[in-house]
Amino acid sequence: MAHAWYVVLACLSGTHADLARGVLQLMGAYVSWIDINLIVNQPFMRILFELLRAPALRCAACNCLTRIVGKGMRPTEKLYLLQFLSVVDAMKQLDAGDAEFAEEVGKLANVTGVELKAIWTDKSASSDAQAAASAMLEQLLPLLLSFVSYKQSEVSSAVFPAINDILSVFKKMQREGVALSAVQQQFLAQLLPVLIEKLQYSEDYSWPAPSDAAAGDTDGSLDEDDDEAMFGELRHSLRVFIDAIGQISSDLYDSGVLATAQSIFRQCSEYGVSAERATDEGGQLGWVRAELGIYLTQAYGERLSSSKGLRFGVTRFAQPNGTSSSSTGPGASAIA
Repeated sequence: MAHAWYVVLACLSGTHADLARGVLQLMGAYVSWIDINLIVNQPFMRILFELLRAPALRCAACNCLTRIVGKGMRPTEKLYLLQFLSVVDAMKQLDAGDAEFAEEVGKLANVTGVELKAIWTDKSASSDAQAAASAMLEQLLPLLLSFVSYKQSEVSSAVFPAINDILSVFKKMQREGVALSAVQQQFLAQLLPVLIEKLQYSEDYSWPAPSDAAAGDTDGSLDEDDDEAMFGELRHSLRVFIDAIGQISSDLYDSGVLATAQSIFRQCSEYGVSAERATDEGGQLGWVRAELGIYLTQAYGERLSSSKGLRFGVTRFAQPNGTSSSSTGPGASAIA
């Protein structure tokens, strides 16, 4: 059967794209339980990597490679597989400008990162294997960052599991007093502003009019609700990552989150905000940018509340006439 797959891909992929695509899908379905050596060899992989540059077949070829990389194996065997495929170097050479293909390559980068993290932290793996996995993962970090930076959320979210795993390891290192490498520190410093910017609503988004609350689904309002829900989920994931960076490096968090919010409010104060326009114009901020400043301020306050025990409540102040007034805000009695 594997030989038949090889013949189809080698001889017919150029003239019968649908047939070749079906073979790639079949390979992906079978790879989890067949002997990996039947397809992971020089002749097979040479064709598969060539198909990554064929417009009609590159998505299917990338999906097949993703399934190969994700095959359950022992740590040492998986490391050898990743080294044999040179998958990180291969991804760096791909043109992932098209959103559909970028999403597939993002999924490949994600599973590669997840597998490398698993080897790096696997106590049953040898120290040499762990060191090799860590080195490969550091080579992958710029690629993961590039996918997080994509405007399309489908592409950026494809690598979220790998980002989550990596930040989890970094948090563990911080708790144990293990210093991050220069490459890892640089990755965090570059990742944080990307995450912050992705918290912002799209400039194409428009607030639903009050009359939309009673509208049916014939006018597309339900689609807008779905978009809002999806963006809410995206924001939640981004917030988890940003908070994780805050646990790893509070100075980096402060310089990123607080500085961005201060910059936005400074511009609001100087040029004003448009409540109707999403885009910036003539120095005046659109509402999406102003909303981001409010969101970041809230996030920063919640971080202070959780990390330093700050509580917001009602503080009473004595007045000259003997009465008292209430003010909501942090006071001496509000510090836990």
